[in-house]
Amino acid sequence: MTRQVLQPIDQMRIHRDEARGKVDSYFSDLLKQQLHRDTIHAEKRKAAERLLNGEQHALLDPEAQLRGMTAIDLARLIVSKPNDLFDRENRRQTIFKTIEQAADPQALDDILRSISSL
Repeated sequence: MTRQVLQPIDQMRIHRDEARGKVDSYFSDLLKQQLHRDTIHAEKRKAAERLLNGEQHALLDPEAQLRGMTAIDLARLIVSKPNDLFDRENRRQTIFKTIEQAADPQALDDILRSISSL
C-alpha cells in the first residue's frame, strides 16, 4: 500500500483568492456604472488625438460649440485629462500587489475595507 503525504492547505492563498474576487467584483460593478462615460471618453480621446495629429473631422465640433471653444482647444483639453480606464486598472493592480503582500487575514480585511463598497 502506497502512503500518500498530504500537503497542508495554504489558508492565506484561499483568503487572497477570495479577496481578489471581491476586488474584481468591485471594479466590474464600477465599470458597469460608468460604461457610457468611459466609452464616450475613450472615443473623444481618439477623436482628439486624430484632430491634433492633423486629421480633419468635425466629431468634436458640437461639444466645442457648446463650451464656447474651438475644436482644437477642446482636443487639447481632452488629451490633457487622465485616462480613467488606465488609472482604474492601475489601482486594481496595486490592490492585487498589496493582497499578495498581506501577512494574515486581518491585513486582507484591512485592504478590503480601504476600498469603498467592499
